[in-house]
Amino acid sequence: MASLLALDFDGVICDGLHEYFLSAWQAGHDRDPSWSESPEPNLEDRFRLLRPVIEQGWEMPVLLQALRAGYSDAVLLAEWWKHRDRVLQDWRLTSAELAQAMDRVRDRWIECDRQGWLQLQRFYPGVAERLAQQTAPWVIISTKDGRFIAELLEQIPNLCPPLAIYGKEVGVPKTQTLIQLQAEFDQIAFVEDRLPALEAAAHLDSIDLYLADWGYNTDRDRQQARESDRIQLLSLADFSSGRAPA
Repeated sequence: MASLLALDFDGVICDGLHEYFLSAWQAGHDRDPSWSESPEPNLEDRFRLLRPVIEQGWEMPVLLQALRAGYSDAVLLAEWWKHRDRVLQDWRLTSAELAQAMDRVRDRWIECDRQGWLQLQRFYPGVAERLAQQTAPWVIISTKDGRFIAELLEQIPNLCPPLAIYGKEVGVPKTQTLIQLQAEFDQIAFVEDRLPALEAAAHLDSIDLYLADWGYNTDRDRQQARESDRIQLLSLADFSSGRAPA
């Protein structure tokens, strides 16, 4: 029986929150000169708290704009989708413009200071070692641009590369990618840090779903996973040691 390990990237393999924050701020500044050169004090702490609501990278400058506009943390946590669209409309920018702005910031940063960009991101403890020992087939399914994922994976010594990186450029929901992979593999273990992404795949047979409890999720998300008969809560210790997914 052919089995496959499918992993999200941000929040499962890599914690790039500090880089995301700085890139999002610069992207917002590039599109809107009313933004200051540097973020206000304590803004990153609020950004970290609210990170679980984000699904795609272009939303990050929108989140910062919402905070600048005076939205409370509680309101954004409760109804991010509604407020995201309102902020985007009021800002008179599109998701495509912000996605391009984020990519330009990263491309410029890597070209000018590749080492500095890499140092702002870290692999979760034990994860790089687990991946270096991975012998069974594995893939990455992420909303991050695949070329940035590949750049970061190059930092793992002796890594056997994934069969494929399905990044933002694929342009389809993660569930659709999993359906395509079902044609090739009898069993798939999907590790993701966002509960909605796992819930969207809950109807798919032969896919084991794991919520990474070390990633960008909330206490409520983790409690829902504990109560679910479809989603398993996965600890970093179990994943990095190779105990799960088996």
